[in-house]
Amino acid sequence: MIQSNEEYCKTQEPFDYNIALNVLTIGEIDTKDGSYELIFALLITSDKVDFTKCPPPSEWLFTNGYIKERWAAHTEPHFHRVFMHGVFFNQLDYRDYPFETIDLFLDMSAYYPLTSENVKFTVNEELSGDKLAAEHLSGYNVGDVQLKISEYKRPYATFPHVSMIIPLTMDPEMIFLKKIFPVLILAGFGYSTFFMSPKILQDRITLLGAVFVGAIFFHAVLLGEIPPLGYLTIADKVMITVYSVFSLTLISILVQQRYLNKIGHSDKDFTLSIAKEIDKKLIKLTPIIAAIIFSALFFS
Repeated sequence: MIQSNEEYCKTQEPFDYNIALNVLTIGEIDTKDGSYELIFALLITSDKVDFTKCPPPSEWLFTNGYIKERWAAHTEPHFHRVFMHGVFFNQLDYRDYPFETIDLFLDMSAYYPLTSENVKFTVNEELSGDKLAAEHLSGYNVGDVQLKISEYKRPYATFPHVSMIIPLTMDPEMIFLKKIFPVLILAGFGYSTFFMSPKILQDRITLLGAVFVGAIFFHAVLLGEIPPLGYLTIADKVMITVYSVFSLTLISILVQQRYLNKIGHSDKDFTLSIAKEIDKKLIKLTPIIAAIIFSALFFS
């Protein structure tokens, strides 16, 4: 470990640290508690400070996580590098789930006595990147990494602060096929009961019950991927719309059954014609009502 020359360090203040963060691996992402693991390299350069006489701090404050391991620290006169493995946290926004963008944050600032008065951060865009991380993360597309410099204010001092944002997305086509299309198929089965003969109401009820249970199970699986939320996601809005389709098909069956119970079976042909008229009206109204419900939820 390089010993610091205090007299030399005093003459170099305020230190100008050119900061780069190079993400090597993005580990497990827990969408329920918003935690994720990052392996990255912290690189610091300076044209002014000789790091062999006045090395950068070995400890940094990570305000949204903690470091599990450090290794392979390397210091040259104007270059310092260290590898780190840490666990970080971010409050993820799931309003667009399952089409959401997951932003992974890494927030780093200096420790006291290094404050904004004696150290300055600038971003080294050239050395920062995520090419290796993109190769080690299956299922996600890694967007452009952003580094931002700001100040972290505390009651007793202000500290230089650097934030790294790593946006992760998934292919919307694959999300649609895996998490939206299956429930639309179930909705289609429910809607198809309108085209079944009114003579077999029991069969219609059986089919509707099966697809309704399937939709509830599928919804539960989707909810199991995210934490409990106080707002509706896109997936919730789609499911509510699908439930409205099931409700309208059930209303058709119940109205027909009530009519049958009311008039008895004295005129089967007349009863059948009335039932078909009910189905025809709801065949036209159901898509309109479903579209209105989804639009109201989506733009609310």
